[in-house]
Amino acid sequence: MPELVLLTHSTELPRPTNTGRLLLEAPQSTTQDHADWSVRQLCWQRKAPDPLLLQHLAASDYVLLYPAATAQQIDVDCPVSTDLPKPAGFILLDATWQQAQKMYNQSPYLHDLPKWQIQSATPSRYLLRRNQRQQGWCTAELVVLLWRHLGAVVQAATLDARFSAFNQRQGAVVAPD
Repeated sequence: MPELVLLTHSTELPRPTNTGRLLLEAPQSTTQDHADWSVRQLCWQRKAPDPLLLQHLAASDYVLLYPAATAQQIDVDCPVSTDLPKPAGFILLDATWQQAQKMYNQSPYLHDLPKWQIQSATPSRYLLRRNQRQQGWCTAELVVLLWRHLGAVVQAATLDARFSAFNQRQGAVVAPD
């Protein structure tokens, strides 16, 4: 079962605009939807990384979803390549763009991981924070794109519906990052 690890900045946890929480609230698929995904959230600690995460990274093939210069470009609008590696899991930095960059820079254990940079013609629909990057989706949108691409279409549709409802909530105010 593939795993998705949300490595969440501590300031994101209480934010009402955080979409990572939607992945934790969404029911896990029990259909024959490619494969069930395990999702867990860890609070990022600069000085004390989670020991279990470090063990998993040492023992399994994980991919960091991060737009680094060395990242493999994954166009999710195209069919899945047969030579694309099948990682045991994915790590996603759940934070603002500025926080994610600091988290990455201050976490040497992430530097040697293979990296994927998701690309798509699908624009961000996120209304609750302004986006400062082209192809800069919020956490939920990025996971929807990833899951659709990897064949977990039922889980992607469920998360997308939850995100749409969350995004359209009444009285939403655009908050700066």
